[in-house]
Amino acid sequence: MKKIVSLIICIVLTVSLFSLKVCAETEKGYVYSVIGNQALIEDVEDNLTGEITVPETLGGFPVVSILDYAFRESKVESIKLPDSITFIGEGAFINCEKLEKINLPLGVKEIKKDTFSQCFSLKEVNFSGTVTLIGGNAFFNCSALTQIDLIGVNDIEFSAFRNCKKLSDVTFSDSLETIGESAFFGCSSLKEFSIPSSVNYIGSDVFGGCSALEKIKVNESNKIFSSVDDVLYNEDVTTLYWYPSGKTDKSFVMPKTVEKVVWGAFEGCKNLKSITVNFIGTERNGEFSTGFASIFGDKMPTNIETVILKDIVSVPGNTFYDCSKVKKIVLPKTVTEIGEYAFAGCSSLTSINVPENVKTIGDGAFKNCTSLKKITLPKGIEEGNNVFEGCENIKVIFGEETTEKDEKNESQQSVDNSSSGLETNSSETENEPDPKPVPDNQKPEKKNKIYKILIIVLLSITASALIARTVIILKKKVPTD
Repeated sequence: MKKIVSLIICIVLTVSLFSLKVCAETEKGYVYSVIGNQALIEDVEDNLTGEITVPETLGGFPVVSILDYAFRESKVESIKLPDSITFIGEGAFINCEKLEKINLPLGVKEIKKDTFSQCFSLKEVNFSGTVTLIGGNAFFNCSALTQIDLIGVNDIEFSAFRNCKKLSDVTFSDSLETIGESAFFGCSSLKEFSIPSSVNYIGSDVFGGCSALEKIKVNESNKIFSSVDDVLYNEDVTTLYWYPSGKTDKSFVMPKTVEKVVWGAFEGCKNLKSITVNFIGTERNGEFSTGFASIFGDKMPTNIETVILKDIVSVPGNTFYDCSKVKKIVLPKTVTEIGEYAFAGCSSLTSINVPENVKTIGDGAFKNCTSLKKITLPKGIEEGNNVFEGCENIKVIFGEETTEKDEKNESQQSVDNSSSGLETNSSETENEPDPKPVPDNQKPEKKNKIYKILIIVLLSITASALIARTVIILKKKVPTD
């Protein structure tokens, strides 16, 4: 009995709902339906072009909604919406490539996902001040948009303004709380970004590809984030979130308080030439796995020439693997171990110090460091296999560096190394006697001259003897009268 009653109720409700809906109608180029005495725009005809004003009523019913993808790929250039509209669906204006201008009525509270995505010509969006949410990809690839006023907005979702390449002016209010992942990625004209006191969440890669960004400012009242020298940190400066890609400084010294660097925080920092960091990878006390280049994202920039490390005790394996543009690396005295292939592939590296406290160097640590011509290692160091493989004509010095004179005389403290591991260890070097001075009369150049003179004399004597013998023979053969 209960099942029958439930079935009857479902049928009644279904019939009631259908009675509220009128089949889709077309008027003035708008395809709409009516639900509950309200018109909802579902689609538009191709003859709607240029500047249009959406009517307040269709079929005598107030227009309250623009449904998902209603204007997709439309050729309209300017749209004026009536105040009766309170809802705009996902992708409502997606791929309207000619759309340049639109207003948002007071009743609209949210801009849904993909609403204006790929509107390449969109230059002006007039917000009502009542919009609280900007959905994911809402303005994706709106490459003509130069300015946006987000007063009243609480949340900006992922990639909301991604690739808005001309966007240079963004205004927020203290109502803003969250900025989603990659929200402003690729906004390459954005030079300064101000974060209100109310923001409590910033997603990853928000400023990726913002190549002109020089300054990130944070309101001093913000309890989550802070800005030091225009670099974005958490409130107590223990986590570094983002270094502005367009910042003009040539060098950066990490604050001592920093314990963590977000992956890719230094992505695209095109002007930076020297960087000083307190640890390797993304966390001071975390398990090492990502390598030094991880703080630069997918690829280390070619402009970084000098890396200065502080407060570390080891250089783990593969730390600087294939950092092919780094020319100079400075290690602190606290380092005791260099892991395998730690600097392998640093083909531009010309200068590196190995502190006296280093006890071991792993296999292939300097493999293919083709620009490295000289390096000093501590005496008694334990080296792995093929430490300098591929380093042509490198000079490895054990202990104190030799003087210029000693180098010219090829002191036995030096060792020439080619493709294999170190050919000489420290104990062999220490036991070999110093080379004795060579007397002047035995020097190679003088010996060569003496040999040449002797050869000439011998040749002269031999020639004279041959001539004399020939004369004697001829005399014997000539008949006498």
